[in-house]
Amino acid sequence: MEIYNLAKYVHIFSGCVINLINYQNINIPSTISTPIWTTRFATIRFCNFQLVPNQRLKLQYQVVLLDQLTNQTLPKCVPFGSYPIPLRKNVAHPRGWKCLTRFYIYPPDGKWRGILPPLMYEEHFGLNRQMQRYYRTGYHILVQRIFDDVKSWASEMRDSLDENSGLNMLLMFTKDNFITKFQFCCKYCHGCFQVCEDIGKDVTNSVEMEEVASRLNKIGDKTPWCVVGYPKPVNLRNIHFSEISKNDVNIDGILINLVLGSNSSLQFSMYDCPRFLTGAPSQLPEGSTLSFDQCSRDPMIRPKISMKAEVGIQLVTNLRPYGFLSCSMRRFPQTTLENLIHVFSLNVWISVIVSSMFLGLFLLLTSKAGASKVEILTTGYSILLEQNSSIAANLKKETHIYFVSAPWILMSIVITNLIRGDNVQNTISPVRVRPYENFSQLIDNRFTFVDQIVHMRDNEGRRGVGSGHVLTTMRALSTIETSWDVISPRILNHLKNASLFQVVHKKVTNIWYRYPTQITQNGSGFTCAKEKIAYLGWFKQLKETKALLEKHRPGPEYSVGKEYVGLVPTGWIIQNNVDPRIPVRFMALFESGIAKKWLWYDDMVTKLRVRFDQECNTFLVKEASCPANLI
Repeated sequence: MEIYNLAKYVHIFSGCVINLINYQNINIPSTISTPIWTTRFATIRFCNFQLVPNQRLKLQYQVVLLDQLTNQTLPKCVPFGSYPIPLRKNVAHPRGWKCLTRFYIYPPDGKWRGILPPLMYEEHFGLNRQMQRYYRTGYHILVQRIFDDVKSWASEMRDSLDENSGLNMLLMFTKDNFITKFQFCCKYCHGCFQVCEDIGKDVTNSVEMEEVASRLNKIGDKTPWCVVGYPKPVNLRNIHFSEISKNDVNIDGILINLVLGSNSSLQFSMYDCPRFLTGAPSQLPEGSTLSFDQCSRDPMIRPKISMKAEVGIQLVTNLRPYGFLSCSMRRFPQTTLENLIHVFSLNVWISVIVSSMFLGLFLLLTSKAGASKVEILTTGYSILLEQNSSIAANLKKETHIYFVSAPWILMSIVITNLIRGDNVQNTISPVRVRPYENFSQLIDNRFTFVDQIVHMRDNEGRRGVGSGHVLTTMRALSTIETSWDVISPRILNHLKNASLFQVVHKKVTNIWYRYPTQITQNGSGFTCAKEKIAYLGWFKQLKETKALLEKHRPGPEYSVGKEYVGLVPTGWIIQNNVDPRIPVRFMALFESGIAKKWLWYDDMVTKLRVRFDQECNTFLVKEASCPANLI
């Protein structure tokens, strides 16, 4: 059996890697000049099956590669002999493919056609499927006899289309061993229903095919976009800066208005996309093929923006610092005399004292002033301390004293200016003890580190659990905008070697054990001051914890550090988008700095509202209500 004009249509995709999947004994035309590789498959039912963790739901079929004298891949219940499998690996080369075209030639009749397994090992590489959302152009083409079933094959393509918005479905119908109809399946030209329209006979290469895909994939303003992570619908209009934080409008609402402001069919949900039921289109282009409803059942292949994504972020809207809270015995400032001695090194002090003594001896031997010997000997110290001295005034106008005393006078000016400087002044009379602000201070003072277990989600909504410093470091490095602010490898290695992750630490010193009752209840026996402990956690939580400790456990010294294990980004990712306008808007928001500016505005609103509350509370102590100029 042969499809006589197959070579013509294979040549259209010559710019891609081409795979011809042959489910029946179809002869490949010798007139094909484009490089291809062929695969022959047979489908059988599973007779024993174990679900692989974190993979799709159980498939009810298995696709078996048919090689001569190679049946070892068949399940044990299939009555075939077992032969060694030849060396056949394609682990590395798919990474370099920019475009992949796969022809499914006459798949078998029935519900389960065996579409997914051929692409499982070719489309999925590098990362776990749940963490993988990438864009690579691909064409999946069904070659089917005219009037045969198409919807079953299209339904099986759901998973692949959901994972890569760069994939396109096409149909080729044959009659009398000739391809007579060539159609491109547009995802959202008719709402949720996928409709395949005739391409025509003018397409001759892959560039023209890309133009067809771009033209047909343009989405209308009534496409049911799903927005996850935003609880209430946003009124799509021009939102002013003054409206931030009012009526639940936040930075995400501002940005969604800029990206999808003209769309009138958005659905908002906090956690997952709801089902979207629409009627089948009443009018279709002449000769088109109605495929299936993409929004009615799982997986729903809907255009989606996830606003609280933690992996593969395309637009960063928030940074969550993961830092430390230190707890130790309260320290007290050293005495003024102790600090004064340590302002300069011992060598400097000896030089100052000896040189000032030499100045007094020189003046005692050469000066004719009628002052006492003690006053003359202490002249150098008087100059240093800026005290009045008749010798220093040189009332006798002895010229040689100017030349000899000049170096000591200049030295005194320098030293007194140093003592008056901010750094020395803070050392002599410290206002308070310097808090622990970075990890180097904690390491030098032999602190014990106690981490906590944190939960994070992947792009499929699945939770990941692990030690905080490990997950936050990994997530902080996942986005180029935050990779610079990760803790240094030297400190991170020290923390690992020092057994940082101490969830099994003694309950009386582990603040995260039954938090916050561990702090608020007197019967818990919680204490941390004697052992010098640093607790790792999210910055916002650490500030709340510090306030609870100062209220319920006063006495020890608590401080929240300014150095972080990492800044964990959260933000937007876009899925199942085929509208070429949306990526352009995303890129414009990023490159123009508009997104960052709105983030700055959002942060300033929070700070201004906190300052307003503080000023208002201060005013309420004296008056009954806040003045109008503060509101």
